This record gives sequence, C-alpha cells and structure tokens, in this order.
Amino acid sequence: MSTELASTQEGGWLAVAGQRAALAGVLRNAEYAREVIHRIITEKSAEYDSILGQGSSQDRVQRWRALIRAEDDLEVFRFFAFRPQDAVCLFGAEVPEVRRWSTLTEIYEACYALATQSASENGPTGMPYSWRLGAAHLARTRWMLLSQPFAARARPLRRDVLRVNDERGRVTALAQQARGDWLAVLAAIDDYPQLAARIRDLEADAMSVAMLPVTESVAGLAPANELTPADHDDPVGVEAARFAATRLLLPRFAWTSPARIYLRLAGRSSLALTAAAGLAGVSAIVQVLAGFWLAWPDGYTSAAITAAGVYPLVAAAMAAEPSAAWPWLLRQPASAAVGLLALAAFGTTWWFTAGATDDVARAVIVMAGLAAAALLYLYIEGIGHGVRGLALLRRPPWVTVIGLMHGLLVSLIGLRFLLPLFASSPAGGPPLSCWYSAASCHGKVLPVPLLLGLAATWSLAAGVFLQIIWDSEPVTATLAHVAWRRGG
Repeated sequence: MSTELASTQEGGWLAVAGQRAALAGVLRNAEYAREVIHRIITEKSAEYDSILGQGSSQDRVQRWRALIRAEDDLEVFRFFAFRPQDAVCLFGAEVPEVRRWSTLTEIYEACYALATQSASENGPTGMPYSWRLGAAHLARTRWMLLSQPFAARARPLRRDVLRVNDERGRVTALAQQARGDWLAVLAAIDDYPQLAARIRDLEADAMSVAMLPVTESVAGLAPANELTPADHDDPVGVEAARFAATRLLLPRFAWTSPARIYLRLAGRSSLALTAAAGLAGVSAIVQVLAGFWLAWPDGYTSAAITAAGVYPLVAAAMAAEPSAAWPWLLRQPASAAVGLLALAAFGTTWWFTAGATDDVARAVIVMAGLAAAALLYLYIEGIGHGVRGLALLRRPPWVTVIGLMHGLLVSLIGLRFLLPLFASSPAGGPPLSCWYSAASCHGKVLPVPLLLGLAATWSLAAGVFLQIIWDSEPVTATLAHVAWRRGG
C-alpha cells in the first residue's frame, strides 16, 4: 500500500464527507442505493467506463450531465440530490480509490448544472431539473465535496484531486464557486424550509464556509516554489466569513463562533488592541470591587477613567479589522448609554433615599426585576431567531452577562462624569457626586453597589428593549443601520 493511500485511508475522507453531507430525517436506504448504483455502473457500464476514461475533467462533467439527463424517470438525479450520504458513502465506495473524489465531484457538478439550467434548456421531455429545492440540496453536497481537499485532515488522494485540477486553479475556482452558491442558499434558508429542517446543524454549515480558506497553497495543489502571492490569499473567503458571521451566526446569539472567525481574520494590531480593551474592562471591574471592599472612593474615579478607555480601544481594533466588533456586541453599550441618560429625567427619586431602609430593599427588587425582564426578552428574541435546544439554554444568559458588563462600564462613566452635571440635589440632601468622592453621603443615598447595580440593570433592560426600534435586528447584530443587499 502506498504512503499516499495509507495517509488518506487513515483520515477516512469518504466517511467524513458523507457525514458532513448527511441530512436529518433522511433514512439510509442501502437497497435503493444499490439499485441506482447498479443502473449506473452495471447497466450503463460502457458509458460509465468511457466517462472515467476521459482525459479532461470538463469533458467528464459534460458526459455525466448527458448520462443523467438520459434517465427518463429522474431516479439518478433524485438519488444524488436528496440522498447525499448514500451517494457519497455507498456510490463513492464503488469507484476506484484513485478516481473516487474526482468522480463524485464531477457528478455533482453535472447535477448542479442540470438543476440550475433554465426551463427552456430542459428540452422536449420537460424534465423538471430546475427544481429550486433540488438545486439547494445539490449546492450543499457540492460544497462539502469540493471543500474536502482544503480541510486540515481527511483529504482525498492528491493525484485524484489533480484529475479535476487538470487546468491550474480549476479545483480552487470550483470550490470558491460552490462556497458562494451554498452561502447564497444559507442566506435565504427561510425560502427552503424543507432543507432547513434537514440540516443537522445550520451553524456548523456556516462555520464550514467561514473557517475554511480556499487557496492553492492550502490544498497543496502546486509546489511551494510555483505559488504566487495570490495563491496564499482568499479575499472572497474573508468576505464570505464576514457574511456568515453577521447574517447567520450573530443573529442566532452564537457569540463564540464569530469570535473564532475574528481570531482567524484579525492581524496582530487588532488582536493587541482587543486584548488591551478586554484588560481595561476587567481592570475597571476590579477597581470597582476594590472600592467596595476597601472603602476606597478614589477607586471609583479610577475605574470610570479605565472604563472610558475601553471603547476607544475597541474602535481602534475595529479600524484595524472590522470584525473586532463582533465579540463586543456593541449594540448593547450604545443603547445602554441612551437608557442611562434617561435616568437624568427621573430626578432624585431613584438614588436619594433620605435614610429610608425600605428604599434599599426596593432597589434590590427592582434590580432583580430588570435583569429578569431583560433575560426573558432575550429568550424570546433568541427563539424568534432560530435558537433551539441547549443553545437556547445557555446563549441568552451569556448575552445578558455581556450586557450587564457593558451596563456597568457605561454606568461608571455616566455616573462619574455626566449625570452629576444634570442631577439636581434634593432639599437637605447631598449631591449625586458624593457617591465617588471622599465626602460622606450621610446614609441618604443608595449604597454604591446598589447605585451602580441599579444603573447597570436599568441600562441593560433599556438597551435590550430598545432593539425593537433598531431595524428589526437582534441585540447581537452589528452596530450598523444600512444593509447593502437586494431589498434591504
């Protein structure tokens, strides 16, 4: 056994590709698969052998297209379109190893061409190859197959891939086209409810588009000394990754997946600035806690100054790489700031207690109620955006935690530098500025933990509910209002 063959079998690319292409609710049917395979390989053995013997990949695709179209009952077409796991695993196993990936890829190229041709090309038989659902199914399996040579492991034989890459760059071009076609289906997945119900994990499909660079250098299709700078870059893939993150993942509250995509796309400067912003946010929270526990009033001012530095650092990271905004969920601090400013219209009643202990208890209840209302809203919004199962249990709470963090940072900035300028002092009471100064509030103001907590939870709730007027976008969407898409 050759080294090439051994390494490929160890990865088991056929099983991996079949598993990736599998559809939920489509039961395996080995008997039906054998009937279709017999029809192609045995009953059409002359045509089958002739196609595999063709020297040009493009010629083989055309011959497959003619053979499949010649089938009067469309069973072959339906088999490849709607039973992708059987087609890949069972039919693929019948093809010689050195021609396996190329044959499957060329069949799916032929089927996809048939499914997307215009009705006038169907000829006098009127065969309905232009089914939108069939084309959508084929687009998915075609991408799964064509992306396999670019995967980190479980790749097909290099000499098999070179059968399709008989012209330099052909495999890369086909894979990039397949990625775009499948991404277009994902972007309009609501138009394909049957397919959407059959995809086991739509987010995994989106991540396969976003995390897989498609270049000559990744696939190893040319010697290193023959590669050009363009062979190492995939600018279209970068845009595809951004599209997948902003249109498919962030609306589903999938916070960690866009963060992984950002880590893949970002350069050193953006990563350094993002890390600095994260450290500044953690430092601000630590300083607030130190102010609580150590009775250190100056710690609040220091924390507010540190918090004010977080967002310029985030903006600088975004300038270096726009996807730096994704992990920060910037709609939350933006709308939290609007909510915090509304506190200035409430007068002194929300923070001045005049020493009444029941006001403290009431503040605790209000804080809990605001946080619970925000969390409930996020659960409802998550359900509306397709979050299901375990993801629904864990994602809204994480978004709530991030929102509370932003609410605290915004509240620190606002209560230290802005609201004291607008808030009037109650008769016989201290000014709002007493909370961060060395002067005592004489027990007539909410304790600092409750003061900041109430402002933070109010900002969180206001920020969450303000989403209903923001272009029908979820709280996790990017901070933008213009959608450069057809009909947007």
